[in-house]
Amino acid sequence: MTSAIYASIALSLVLLAGTAVIAVRSQPRDYGLVCLRETWMTTVLALMLIALGLAVCAMKLIDPSLAGEEADSWWFAAGFNLVCQVLGDFTLLFALSKKVVAFADRIETISVLGKRREVAWEDVVRVEKAPMSRSVKLTDRQGNVISINGESRDYAKFAQLAKEKIRPAQGRELLEQVESRLRRGR
Repeated sequence: MTSAIYASIALSLVLLAGTAVIAVRSQPRDYGLVCLRETWMTTVLALMLIALGLAVCAMKLIDPSLAGEEADSWWFAAGFNLVCQVLGDFTLLFALSKKVVAFADRIETISVLGKRREVAWEDVVRVEKAPMSRSVKLTDRQGNVISINGESRDYAKFAQLAKEKIRPAQGRELLEQVESRLRRGR
């Protein structure tokens, strides 16, 4: 039954290598005026999930009686590792790949899997913020929604830039509220 564990570890390493390739390829060529990304704690969470899955496999190989000695316990350890790897790799991609880059004339978004999309500042027609959320949603003329969130320092810079670039009727007051909340530390 150790073959299930070894296969799970091998698949984990393949997933991690694929995640690294996507993360490297999805980096922006230009970081513009402001680049919003996930906080560093998201990366820590991803690495903890990956390590947890591998640790369960290692512990099962060291002590086969751990979590039972039946064949199902080996499959459980291998499956648990794969679930941790998939969640950890997705979270790692979320932390390392997903970005919103603001330029003088446009906003470029990079998705978790590296897909890029651009929206001109003048195409933004609505700015919304959910009551209990920190993120701001920008809607363009085609109805596409861009969710903006990230580290407080860069988020405040983005709010200041957006306040200058977005027409007043489309959310300047809301952006000023976001900016003031960030200054107060909320």
